[in-house]
Amino acid sequence: MKVIDTSTGEKHSVVILPVELDDFKTLRKDRYLFDWKAEKNQEVYKLQFRGSSDILGLVSIERILQEWRIHIRLLTVSNKERESDATALMEARLMRMRNLSKDLTTKAKLLQLKLKWRSI
Repeated sequence: MKVIDTSTGEKHSVVILPVELDDFKTLRKDRYLFDWKAEKNQEVYKLQFRGSSDILGLVSIERILQEWRIHIRLLTVSNKERESDATALMEARLMRMRNLSKDLTTKAKLLQLKLKWRSI
């Protein structure tokens, strides 16, 4: 499976694997927002870059067979990924604001030229 880095457009190979008991030792609340140790008895999956042990995100699910559905109990992305996404989002917004400012300045100059032309 591939994911796309929204800030660069770069594609990365990822894998989705069941969380192993040893993984719960590294799943701290300050990085993943929840106490994932409480989910040890649930079906929990992790998202990782292929070839990396760093966990990008987690999902805990519950299968409800009577209703033929899966209930998502918890879903999160690591703070590390969220911070880089927030930085990319802020940079994109800043770039749009700069472009908008340039457009408005250009439009204002054109309007001034039109007004001068009319007054001549």
